[in-house]
Amino acid sequence: MLRYGLFFLKKGGFLIKEKIIQKSILEYLQYHPDIAWAERMNVGAHVISDKNSRRYVRYAFKGCSDIIGQLKNGKILAVEVKSEKGVLSDFQREFIDKVRSNSGIALMARSIDDVQKALDNYSS
Repeated sequence: MLRYGLFFLKKGGFLIKEKIIQKSILEYLQYHPDIAWAERMNVGAHVISDKNSRRYVRYAFKGCSDIIGQLKNGKILAVEVKSEKGVLSDFQREFIDKVRSNSGIALMARSIDDVQKALDNYSS
């Protein structure tokens, strides 16, 4: 597989990188009439060192979805974005289940279509 900027060339076509899918979903959510807000969550960690100390800083928490938002009716929205071959981790699956079990909308999305279907199913 060869890399070309934001895409990967694979046998039979291009594979879109996850960050492009995230960006397009966030753009879609900005204009959706039922969405109050939606933001990209940075999940990860790094070490901060200076001459006297060393600290480990974590962003968000394990399993937190890539996109967190809220519907205008107050319900939470959690979208875990995956590329064509991406797989949910156990932590991500647990977070999605937790959101769903508390009346929120949570899903794994590989495209805007997945988000649109989830929101359509919720409102119908």
